[in-house]
Amino acid sequence: MLTLDKIFNAQVVLKDIIRATKVVPTNGITSECELFLKPENLQKTGSFKLRGSGYKIATLSDEEKKKGVIACSAGNHAQGVALAASKLGIPSLICLPDSAPISKVEATKGFGAQVCLVNGCYDDAYSKALQLKDEMGYTFVHPFDDENVIAGQGTIGLEIASDLDDIDAVIVPIGGGGLISGGTYMDSYTYMQADGSYANKTSVIALGKNMFVSANNADYNDYCSEDFVGISPNGDGEFDYLRGIITPLRQLGKTDFYIYDSEGKL
Repeated sequence: MLTLDKIFNAQVVLKDIIRATKVVPTNGITSECELFLKPENLQKTGSFKLRGSGYKIATLSDEEKKKGVIACSAGNHAQGVALAASKLGIPSLICLPDSAPISKVEATKGFGAQVCLVNGCYDDAYSKALQLKDEMGYTFVHPFDDENVIAGQGTIGLEIASDLDDIDAVIVPIGGGGLISGGTYMDSYTYMQADGSYANKTSVIALGKNMFVSANNADYNDYCSEDFVGISPNGDGEFDYLRGIITPLRQLGKTDFYIYDSEGKL
């Protein structure tokens, strides 16, 4: 069960794995409020994904660590698992679709993981990872549908609360749901309001130039930009979990992406 104590524990465990990223003020974006950015692009591996994968791997039993971990990723999660496993001395194997950018494949190898390129899309790589997990006894590190992964992502919320006072809202992008689940769980206990949008109980895929599409309704490998590989739908039940925390939360249509204000207005 996800608890606030688990998120605080994740912050302690991750101290030697991640980089704490300070919020930075923006200039010229809006004159209506003070707007800050959380620059997770400055995180080790360039993504917040290291937080969740790092905490998940650190909490494995000695026997699980000995057998190693496996993951499926379009890129960022792969690098997070690879670096976290290497720092903890644990073998890792990452299944990536063969359409993944070579830069992400090489970066994953560079962080110490073995890479298995799978013909097809993300779903094919996901199926291959589960097959190898059963055959070899690896622990599967899910990119978002896991309470320890969510707790690791929640450390972002702790850092925001530490850096800023009197926060009116936190706006969070949603793909699988791990980041917003962890961040808003923590923020709900510090009386922050998190405004989010969700698309069809599935992941949102960026096509470049501010276009979005539901993963369940597109052959996304034909449309994704060169440096982006589509991801699969979110875990079961995350939508209902988020509905109880985020105000407002809207389930959107096939190819729409909106942000709603605190009164539910577009």
